[in-house]
Amino acid sequence: MRVRIPFFYRADGVMASGSFAGEVVKGSFLESFEHEIPEATSENSQIALFYLEGAPTRRLPHVVRIGSGGSFYRSAPWNAGRGDIKKSLSVSSLVPATKNPKAAFEAYLNERGQLGHPSAANSILEWYNRGRVAETRPVSERFSSVHETDRHLRLLEAQEFAERMVVIDGELVFRCEEPKIVVSLDSNMAPAFIMGWSGSTRYGTVINEMFGIQVGSPAQTRFFRADDIDGALAFVANRGITNEMEYAKEFICRLPQVMTFDPIKDFAERSAAAVVTGAADSVGSMDAEAVRSWLTLRDGTRSAEPSVVMDHVRAVVPHVQSPSERLAMKEVLLEWDESLRAESNAVLKPSV
Repeated sequence: MRVRIPFFYRADGVMASGSFAGEVVKGSFLESFEHEIPEATSENSQIALFYLEGAPTRRLPHVVRIGSGGSFYRSAPWNAGRGDIKKSLSVSSLVPATKNPKAAFEAYLNERGQLGHPSAANSILEWYNRGRVAETRPVSERFSSVHETDRHLRLLEAQEFAERMVVIDGELVFRCEEPKIVVSLDSNMAPAFIMGWSGSTRYGTVINEMFGIQVGSPAQTRFFRADDIDGALAFVANRGITNEMEYAKEFICRLPQVMTFDPIKDFAERSAAAVVTGAADSVGSMDAEAVRSWLTLRDGTRSAEPSVVMDHVRAVVPHVQSPSERLAMKEVLLEWDESLRAESNAVLKPSV
């Protein structure tokens, strides 16, 4: 299906014409580009995971499928309005129309996240309401010379967003990473906040800006396989937390055999990322062993055994500058040591 994808950007330059011709001004621009969305059928895209997520009174169904090539695709759920049913987004909603801009806009915003400028959201919503008539003249026509613009960046972001789109039996889905269950221990909502997540587990990745959730060290964020909600709940209970918020519930993993996420390896990799960042300003005062460990962790740990990674982490932890982060990482090391003494530890052991 061929659609147009809008994008918003800013630019500073010299006006080419009009009453401000020759003057340097700042401008906002709205353009779009054409994109062909590939189509597939549910016969070749099995449901791997289903769960409900959202406020307790109005949870939305989330479906993650796996395609014949092994890629995962998540649905684009949206709230159809007060009193209406919860439903996924039809690809037809991407066509600008006065009666459906909210649906397409919500999917656009949910998948792309922050759009770079406060006024971008209103402009994108207007585009889905009015179509190309809402667009501005491109910067190349409006300015005789451009001093500064983020057009290239915003266009690349929009193109990456479009490339993840797929249509399965008329429903819009987005290519994603293997789904997981995340427990955030430092959100602004609850001592433990449980969600579904099919994005990156890379240190620093924003999971939900509104709830203050991003990927931190294992002291802040813990990931579990999509078929291990029991492990996630046991982890919360073992920490003595009784007022957790299950923002996502009813996890049903239909294809556990396709899940390859390794929580032990993830634990080690994010521990490494945390100490590399936390001790970066202390490298000059480290002893030789700590410097070697810091450099090893900085240069990448994906091919190393988790136990080797954690040995390097142990050497660097004393040099983490922030006292609170240093204490948190010491607790991470204690947990790691306990897991080595008890191989059946439910927090780190992958589900079978």
